[in-house]
Amino acid sequence: MSFSVRDGKLDVVVAAGPRVQLWPSAGIRSFASLCAEYDLQVGIYGPDTLSVRGLVPLSGTGAVIIAEDPQKRIHRIHARAVLRVAAPTELPDPFPGWRSQALIPLSTARRLQEQVDLFWAPRTVILGTSGQAFRFGSDLLSMSRATDATQVICVETHSQWGGKRFAGWEVDRRRFEMLGGKVIEGRPVSLSQKAPLLWEFRIQDAEGIRILEVARVVSAGPFDDFSGIKESPPGNLLFDLKQTSLRTEEEDFDGWNLEEERGRWLATRVIKGLVTELGSRKDDLERIARRAKNRIKRSFKHRDFPFHWDYQGKWTSAATQRAVRSFSGVPQTAQKTRMVASLECFEEIGCNLCEKVCPENAIRWARGQIQAADAAVQPVLSEKDCTGCGLCLPACPSSSILMIRDPEQSTQATLTFPWKGSAKWKAGDFATLVNRRGEILGTARVSEVQGAAQDDVTAQVQSGDHQWVKVEVPSHLAWEARGIRRSKVQVQASVAKEYAETQGTDRRRDSKDMVEITLDGEKRLIRDRVPITAALFEFGIARPEDVLYCGDGGCGLCTIFVDGVKRSACQTTVRKGMALRNVERVLGVMGDAPGISPSDNVICPCVGVKTEDVVERIGKGQLGSMEAVQALTSVGCGKCHGQVCTEALRRLLERSGVDAKGWSDWQFPWGEWTLAPTN
Repeated sequence: MSFSVRDGKLDVVVAAGPRVQLWPSAGIRSFASLCAEYDLQVGIYGPDTLSVRGLVPLSGTGAVIIAEDPQKRIHRIHARAVLRVAAPTELPDPFPGWRSQALIPLSTARRLQEQVDLFWAPRTVILGTSGQAFRFGSDLLSMSRATDATQVICVETHSQWGGKRFAGWEVDRRRFEMLGGKVIEGRPVSLSQKAPLLWEFRIQDAEGIRILEVARVVSAGPFDDFSGIKESPPGNLLFDLKQTSLRTEEEDFDGWNLEEERGRWLATRVIKGLVTELGSRKDDLERIARRAKNRIKRSFKHRDFPFHWDYQGKWTSAATQRAVRSFSGVPQTAQKTRMVASLECFEEIGCNLCEKVCPENAIRWARGQIQAADAAVQPVLSEKDCTGCGLCLPACPSSSILMIRDPEQSTQATLTFPWKGSAKWKAGDFATLVNRRGEILGTARVSEVQGAAQDDVTAQVQSGDHQWVKVEVPSHLAWEARGIRRSKVQVQASVAKEYAETQGTDRRRDSKDMVEITLDGEKRLIRDRVPITAALFEFGIARPEDVLYCGDGGCGLCTIFVDGVKRSACQTTVRKGMALRNVERVLGVMGDAPGISPSDNVICPCVGVKTEDVVERIGKGQLGSMEAVQALTSVGCGKCHGQVCTEALRRLLERSGVDAKGWSDWQFPWGEWTLAPTN
C-alpha cells in the first residue's frame, strides 16, 4: 500500500473544521483579505476544495496541515499560522436522555425543517435564549401549520448574562413572546420516551420539577459565556474561531457581524506575529485592531445595559412609557398627521439593516460612534425625512418596527405591522392584538394588506414573503398594541384551505411521496428523494449517530450500509427498494459505547465515560487539566473525536475549578478518516 503526498508552504492556512456551514463565511473573508493586504500568502481550505483532516503543531509557531482533495490525494502543507473555523456544538450539559433522537442541535433542526415535515406538537422546547433560539421559536410559531406547534418554550439554563437573565436581544425575545412563545429558567433533569413521537421532559426550576410532554427538544445555547476565540497553546499562532455566521446577514446579523470583527481582529494578531517590518503601516494595523475589538465588545453591550419592561397588569408602567416615548427612534409629532415609522429597538446592538434599506436616509443608528462635543445629537429617526414607505418593516429581523398614525383629536389610531408568517392576511380578517409580552389586548379588523397575498405566489417571492398589515385600533392602544396574532380557529381554517387548494397533497400523508425500503430486515415506508438521515428523523427512527446531521459527511458519524456498501446517511438519497442496515448490526459495534443507553448520564458516549466518574476524579485531585482528562479517561477520543462531548467537558471542568477555557483539541485526525491508497 502506497500513498502520494504533495507538499506545500504557506504563511497562513484557514481550515474548516467538521460540520462548518456557509464556506467561506464572513469572518474568513475579513481575516483573509486583511492578511493579504499585508502581503501574507493565505490558503483557504474547506468544503469543495481541500478537506483538512487535521494538523500537527510544530515547536514554536505554526503547524503541518494534512488535507485531502476530491481525488483522495494527500496534501502536506507547512503553515506559519493556522486559523481553524469550528462549528458551534450547540449541545447541552449531559443529563439522562440527552443522547436520544428527541434532542437535536439547532443546526440539525433547521436542516430538517427545510427538508421534511417534523411533528412539533404538542410542545417543542428550545434549550437556550440566544437570538437564533428566539428566531427559530418564532419561525415555528409563524408556520401555517401552527397547530403542529401548539406551544414553544425557551429554557434558559445559564441565566447569568451581565445585567440580563437571557442571552439574546430584547427585540428577539419580544417577537417570540408576542407570537405566543414562553421563556422559563430551569435545568434539564431527564428526557424519556413515552410513545413513538412523544417524550417526557423534566426540568428543575425554582418551584420544583416541571414535567412537559414534548415532541422534540432543540438545543441552541449558549450554555456559557465563551469568547469564541482560542489560541492554544498561547503564542504558537494556532487559533480556533467559533463560526457564528450560520445563515445570511439578513437572517443573522448579530452572528454575521460578530464573526466578521473577530476575523479582522485575529488577522491583526497573525500579521503582528509574522510580518517583521510593518513600517508606517503599524499605526494603521493598531487602529484596525482597536476598532475590531471595540465592535466585538459592543456586540455584547446589550447584556450590560439591557432595556427592562415594567408592567401594571397588561399595560406598560408610566416610567417605561416615558422611556419609550422619549427614545429618538420613536416619532414625537409626525404621527399626529401621517403614517410614520416607529423604531422600537432600545438596546445597544450592532444591527442597522433598516438604515441600509431606507431610501430617504431617514434612519441613522450612531451606536458607538464618537461625536464632537459641540455637535448636535443625531436622532435615530428623522421624522421630516420619513415618507412612511414601510421598507424598513420587513428589513428588521426582529419585527421591532411598525408604522403608526395617532391623530390628537381622534379616538382611532392606525398601526401597520410587519408579518412574516406563512399564513397570509387579507383585508377584512380579524386580528388578535397583543402587547409586547404576548398578552391579548383585544381584536381589530384588518383594513388593508400590502405585499404577498395568500393566493399571489409571485408577490410572495418579490416581497420576501412579507406582508404589511394595517389595522385600526382605539387610540388608547396605539402605544400598547405591538403585535398581531391569528386565533386558533383562523389557523385551523387556513390549514384546511391550504390542504384543499393543494388537492390534499400534504407531504406527511401523501402516499405518492413514500417508497418502500428495507431497514435492518424490516419493510418501511419513508419519504422518497430526501437524505436518509432526514427520512429517519421524520418517522422517529433516527439514531444517535444522526444527531449532528452535517449534510456533507464532515462529522463522519452517520455511516450506514446501503445495499451492502458503507455510505454517509446525510449524503445518500432515499430511493425505492434500497436495503439499509445499521453499522452496529453488521460490524457488531454501536455508535455509543457498549452498555450505554440514552438514559445514562454520560459525558462521552463514544467511550462510555459518565459525568460522575470525571467529577469523582477531579475531587481526588487526579484531573487538573483537559490533557489529564483525555490521558486518564479517553474522553473525546472516540468515534466522534470530541465533536459531541468536548464543550460539555470544558464547561464541567470550569465549574470544578479547572482552567480549560482556552484549551483547543488538536488531536489528529479531527474526524473519522480512512486513507485511500494510490494505485
